Amino acid sequence: MRNVDRFEVMEEHYKHFTEIHEEFVKPGSKFKLQPNDFKFMFECRVLNGALSTHHSLFISTLRSQSSDEQLGWWLDKALRQEFIGCYAQTEIGIGSNVRGLQTTATFDEATDSFILDTPTLTATKFWNTGLPSCTHCVLYAQLILKGKPMGIHVFFLQIRGADLEPLPGIEILDVGTKMGDGQADIGALRLHNVRIPRVHMLAKRQYVTKTGEYVKVGSGGKSSAKLAYLTMLQTRAGMVSGSGAVLSEAATIAIRYSAVRKQGFVEPSKAQFTSDQNKIIDYPVQRHRLLKALSQAIVMKASGIRMQSLMMEANMEDLTELHATSSILKAHCTTLASHGIEQMRKCCGGLGYLSSAGVSELFCWWVGPFETAEGDPTVLTLQTARFLIKSYQAAKKGEPLPSMTSILSRLKDPAFNPLKQGRPARATAEAIGQCNLQALMDMMEYRSLVCTSLAGSRMEESLKRTKNFDASWNENMRWLHAAATVHGIYFMFRAALDFIATAEDQACRQTLERLVAYFALSEMEDGYQWTGLLTYEDSRAIETALAGLAGKLRNDMVAMVDAFDIADETLNSGTSGR
Repeated sequence: MRNVDRFEVMEEHYKHFTEIHEEFVKPGSKFKLQPNDFKFMFECRVLNGALSTHHSLFISTLRSQSSDEQLGWWLDKALRQEFIGCYAQTEIGIGSNVRGLQTTATFDEATDSFILDTPTLTATKFWNTGLPSCTHCVLYAQLILKGKPMGIHVFFLQIRGADLEPLPGIEILDVGTKMGDGQADIGALRLHNVRIPRVHMLAKRQYVTKTGEYVKVGSGGKSSAKLAYLTMLQTRAGMVSGSGAVLSEAATIAIRYSAVRKQGFVEPSKAQFTSDQNKIIDYPVQRHRLLKALSQAIVMKASGIRMQSLMMEANMEDLTELHATSSILKAHCTTLASHGIEQMRKCCGGLGYLSSAGVSELFCWWVGPFETAEGDPTVLTLQTARFLIKSYQAAKKGEPLPSMTSILSRLKDPAFNPLKQGRPARATAEAIGQCNLQALMDMMEYRSLVCTSLAGSRMEESLKRTKNFDASWNENMRWLHAAATVHGIYFMFRAALDFIATAEDQACRQTLERLVAYFALSEMEDGYQWTGLLTYEDSRAIETALAGLAGKLRNDMVAMVDAFDIADETLNSGTSGR
């Protein structure tokens, strides 16, 4: 078999994407691809390429950051793919710390233009998906006015001319072959005193006059700087939904396979070649692994829906909590999906090792780019931890708390011991064993309260000793990481309960309730940060409840994955067709 060059793979990627989206971009089309509509991209496995980045990050930034006049110049052309754009934020020396970006945009009053420059090697824009194939980008840079830094702003920059060659002063590089993501062109960008018109700074909330004056529009100021991160938050919210989608695919393949694959005689003592054999879905260990992944997929889908809803409803006061929530969900859900896909591959036995099964390919496609993109999981988790520590400090002072940290309000009482007094009375072993969803929610809240309180108290003790916040932070990272993780799981379970409450069909709702209960109970059985919170009776009740739910859900499992309505062409699996 001929080895296919990576650039051939990229070429096929673009052709396929264009075919899929033809109805959206051809002249006279009534359709316009929405910036957060990931449906087509997931279906054709091209989420992480130039055209998909154009329709997500690039267009989303134009929509959220451009003035009405600028939208008139650029948006319709972008929707019709008359030019292709990407998102140039991350630098070699700066990842998640956006405020530390080193690329500069210095206003030159004499020519009424901005001079864009990457003054050092570490300022090189790096890991920008789609950049090698794009003609334009939205560029994040430090605005400099009259020698004074004004913070991070966004600029519209053309990087290639009509001949598709880089424009003067612009270097475009490809970072090379990546893990399981051969179709994606990811690049680097260096700028050497590149001039753009003054009006190409995105100006929905601020602009610069011809005389170099900085003018705020509407809320402006610090609020404007926060809103510049909305594109990143929207992308992370999309990745939460994407985690649920990709695990749904893996679970569909594994559950269908397990429902037809037989292994082991029903009556071993009478074993003959023609004797009945067990379907592997009926082995308790196999069924538990399948249901665990299926429940995680449902909960992640619900969390993505909840995050998208919060984005739509957001105001300035919500942005800090939204950033913290999107950070931990992106970190936890992309990792959870990777682990889940690998488990589903193993559930397919030796066939899961084959590329034709579709699961191993799915794992390679997902684990590399999506756990990496938009922030390292550990860094993002610790960003959420900072939010929790601030909430812990506010709670002890009796100050108002963001909605998801209202559980910390009891810390205002210095005599309150979260571990000993925090467990809700209704969260009994009996209620857990009965799969009472409110009792399970109470336990999720209880764990989050205890873990955040523990991390906060450890930080206080360290600060008294070291007198240095950074040293104390580094010393307590393990507990901070744990507090943020369980906070994220608490959000996910709460979002899932809100989601299933919308089900109108009673039988459907009952099945979803059982599946969401399975998520909580299997999470509790895994034991992460539950030490000291669960009694022996709780543990026995959890084991019994899981076994009971597995039996009740057995006959619904194939129907549940069929309900995802994933096309066989998308699954691309010889192991699990309908």
